[in-house]
Amino acid sequence: MKNNNSQLESQEFKSKLSECVIERICTERVTPKSKLYFCLREVLVWILWAISVVVGILAVSVTVYVYLHTHFSIYEATHDTFILFAYEALPYLWLGVFVLMTVLAIIHLRCTKHGYRHSLIKLTVSSILFSIFGGVLIYYTGFGHILDTKLGKMIPMYKSLETREMSLWQMPEEGRLVGVYTKVDGEESPYIIFRDYAGEVWIINTADLFERDIELLTTEAQVRVIGVVIDSVGMNFHACGVFPWMYDKTYMPMDEMAKERREFLQRVYAQKSRVLNKAKELESEVFDNEVNKPMGLCAELAIVRRIEESMR
Repeated sequence: MKNNNSQLESQEFKSKLSECVIERICTERVTPKSKLYFCLREVLVWILWAISVVVGILAVSVTVYVYLHTHFSIYEATHDTFILFAYEALPYLWLGVFVLMTVLAIIHLRCTKHGYRHSLIKLTVSSILFSIFGGVLIYYTGFGHILDTKLGKMIPMYKSLETREMSLWQMPEEGRLVGVYTKVDGEESPYIIFRDYAGEVWIINTADLFERDIELLTTEAQVRVIGVVIDSVGMNFHACGVFPWMYDKTYMPMDEMAKERREFLQRVYAQKSRVLNKAKELESEVFDNEVNKPMGLCAELAIVRRIEESMR
């Protein structure tokens, strides 16, 4: 008797359940979907994941490119401290893109057929490591520089590293010029003609430059020049140092960038020592003020003061 009642109750429950399911199917207009639909859905999810990862890798490659050039840059010439320089130079846009793409990659992985089997931490760590590894690899091909430069030329609102550095270095009033050597102003003259990035023509006094600086300056390649404006109307500039323009290369090895920075520091100290030695040698002689003034200009540059303060 009890068994019969149990069977009846079970049948009634199944009947009600079936009615509820049918009613819901009719209400929500649920229709059967083929296996092909779910296969295509799975493929689409993986494609979206791949896009997220690729964009994340590109973001890392540009970030690495900007970071390395920032790390080895001559920041003392443009900023008081490295922290201030790094704050202005870091590619916040690309860091934001990397974070966003990592989140999207995790979401897409969770939506795959077996995505639920993996923990959130595992997916997060694997996505970040994959993007970083791929980004560093892409950077060594020079693509980080290419992407950053191309976007800077194609999108007016996007400022590439080269554009930002150019805006920092093409500031004559701050003692910084970017441009190319044109010609010598007379035979055996310490003056040369220099055309800057803005198209202005300067007469540069190279008397205080080292031989290496003069060789670099006269290669006709684009260079950076540190010094002092003597006459803004006559476009006269007293040069104290010349450095290569590193932002037009697709890839520059870290050891080469580190070497360039070491040589820069050595030349700054050598420049100051040379000026002090000249002052001692000429201490007993009588010179006109206009002659004495340029000899002390290089030692009084803000960049020399900043380097001395950082070394204390």
